[in-house]
Formats: sequence, structure tokens, C-alpha cells
Amino acid sequence: MKNNEELKDKAIEYGIEIAKNLLLSYIGSKFSKKKKGSKEVKSLEINPVVVEKKKKRNKSGLIKKALIIYGFKELVYDRLKAKYTHAPDTKDYSWLFDYPAGKNIIDMPELINDIKPDDKIIDLGCGLGYFAIEAAKMANKGKAYCVDQDIDMLKKAQASAQEIGIENIELHRAYIEKLPFEDNFFDKAYLNITVGQLNDKAKTFLEIKRVLKEGGQLIVTDILLDDYYCLSSTIVQMANSCDFKVVSEKGNFLGYTLVFSK
Repeated sequence: MKNNEELKDKAIEYGIEIAKNLLLSYIGSKFSKKKKGSKEVKSLEINPVVVEKKKKRNKSGLIKKALIIYGFKELVYDRLKAKYTHAPDTKDYSWLFDYPAGKNIIDMPELINDIKPDDKIIDLGCGLGYFAIEAAKMANKGKAYCVDQDIDMLKKAQASAQEIGIENIELHRAYIEKLPFEDNFFDKAYLNITVGQLNDKAKTFLEIKRVLKEGGQLIVTDILLDDYYCLSSTIVQMANSCDFKVVSEKGNFLGYTLVFSK
């Protein structure tokens, strides 16, 4: 019995050894060089599998593209459109009151706070009436007058004033070049982001001078985003030619405030 078990174990070992030799012989024939004169058997090249990672969206790149598109629309397309259509600028600039960014360009609160309680002020090209309404609050013993040629704008300005209970405000549909007021009537006149739309600036400045009291002030503001933007140097030159005196100049090419006196 013992002899049979030993024979069985030896047979298994012998079989395993034969199997090993056969396997090594097969591997050698596949991957080793052949005899001289025969072609080499190239080793198998296995290229690593490259798994492409999903590209992350470049947020900063998208923001830059969006800013470029916005800048092109605001500074090129809208300006060319305004130049050839001469359509009134109906953009909403209320952010000049509501956001710090606006205050950094044009200090609207400073302009409002400079109004005295008994002043009569005129907002030329008042648009939606944001500035005139704020001015009327300060001139609570005086009055704010709104002038615009767009009747729809005036209606919206009137609705806004009525909604918050402002009564010392008066609205007029008229051209700035021909104002329906008597001489020496106003303490202050404002051209807020409007001056570039004036067809005849010299005539307009002379008409504003007519309705201002002696020593009265003309305040002109503009921002680069305005489709009809004018350089401050152009406005100063125009005002000087109409005998206005420069009181102060604030701001830069992004936005400015000029104060003149009669």
C-alpha cells in the first residue's frame, strides 16, 4: 500500500515537470530570437490605455468671453446703432443710485445733497425720473422740473413720483433746445447722461443759461457706457464758449461730473 502511494506521488511530480518543460519550451519559441538568417520575432508591444478625463469647464475663460461680448455690444454695436438711427437712449441708469459701483463713477449722492430745500431745479432729459425724484425730496420747499421729449418716459416718471407720494415735481414734454420757462428761473440745471444726445449743443447751453438765475449752476455728468458718450474736454470747451465758468471737474474717462456757474 505504501509502495503504491509513493509511485503515485512520483508519477504526479514527473507529470508536473513535463508540463513545466513543455510550457517553457513554448514560451521560448514565441519570444526568443530565431537562428541566423531567420526573421526576428518582434516582442509584443502593449500601449497603455489612456483614459481621457472629462475636461473641466474653464469658468474664468467663460467669464472673459462674456465680458468681451458685453463690451463689444455696449461700446461698439450700440454706439454705431445710436449714431445712424439717432434714437433716444432709453437705458436704465438707476444703478447709479442703488449700487456702490455707480457711486465710484459718478457721485450721485453728492449731487443730491448739494440741493438746498428751497431750490428750483430742472432735470433735462429726465428719462424715468430717478434723479428728479431724489432731487424733489431734497428741495422740499422748492420744486423739481422734469423735461423730456419722450412722453412714455414722462408717464413712467410721473407714476413713480405718485407711487411714493412726491408732489413737488412737475413734468414737461419739450426739447431742451427750446425750454418753456421764463428767464432766470432755476437755481440748478442737470444734464445727467444726456449731453451726448443733444443735436445742437451750443444752442442748448445758451438756452440753459437763459433759464438759470445769476450764479445758478449747470451740472453735466456722463459715463462711458452711454451710447452718446462725450469727452469731458469737449463739454468744457462748449461751456466756455457760452460764457459758463468752470467750478469743478471730477472723475475720469469712465465717468465724470462737471459743474459750471452762470
